[in-house]
Amino acid sequence: MNLLLLSGALYQGKFLTYALPWIEKFIEVYQLKGKQLALIAYGSVLRSQEECETNMRALLEDFGIEVVGAHRGLEIIHTCAGLIMNGGNSFKLLEGLYRHNLLETIRERVKVGTPYLGWSAGSNVATPSIHTTNDMPITYPPSLQALNLVPYQINPHFPTGSANHEGESRQERLIEFLALNPQAIVYGIPDGGAFWVQGEQHTPLHVANQPFYKFEHHQPPQLVKTRPAISG
Repeated sequence: MNLLLLSGALYQGKFLTYALPWIEKFIEVYQLKGKQLALIAYGSVLRSQEECETNMRALLEDFGIEVVGAHRGLEIIHTCAGLIMNGGNSFKLLEGLYRHNLLETIRERVKVGTPYLGWSAGSNVATPSIHTTNDMPITYPPSLQALNLVPYQINPHFPTGSANHEGESRQERLIEFLALNPQAIVYGIPDGGAFWVQGEQHTPLHVANQPFYKFEHHQPPQLVKTRPAISG
C-alpha cells in the first residue's frame, strides 16, 4: 500500500505548505502527474465540498494534477489514479464513507496500490478505527471502525508543549484507550508530521525533526525519531 498520512493541513498557519515537498515526491513516485485524483471531503463542516475542491486544485495545479471532488459523482472513486481524503471532523467523514458505501471500495483500491493522501480526519479514517480522534461526535457513523489500511491508531495534532488544562491530558486519554484496547498501538503525531507508507515500510516524517510518541499498553511512551525528507 502507498499512503502519505499527514497530522494536519496547517503548520505555522499555512495550508499544506509544509508538506508540499512530500506531496511532490508522492506524485513523482506514483507517477500521478497529468492524472485525476479524487477528493473525498465529507469531513468538512464549515467549508463546502466545492470550496475544498477549489483549495486542492489551487494547491496541486502546478504539479499537473486534476482534482475532482467525489460530490460530483462517485464514479471518480473507481476511476481515479489516486485518492485524497480531506480533513475535518472524523465522525462526519466516517459517516459519509458509510452512507455512500465507500469503505470497502476504497480499502480494495488502496490494497492493490492506489495511492492515498490524507490529513487529520483523513489520516484517522485510514487506521483501524477513529477511537483516537480529537474530534467531537457531532454526528454518528454506524460504527467507529474505519478503513484499517495501517495496523496502528493515529492521534493527530499531538501537543508537544505544556498547556493550562486541568482535565485529562492527551497522553492520559490515549492511555485510557489502551486500557480498554490493550492490543492497540497509538502514534501521537505533532503538527508538521506524517507517516510515509510504502508496503511494509512506515517512515515517520517531520519538517522540524520533532519525534512522534508511540503508546502501548503498560509501556512508557516511546519517542520515535523522524526525518525531514523522503529519501530515495
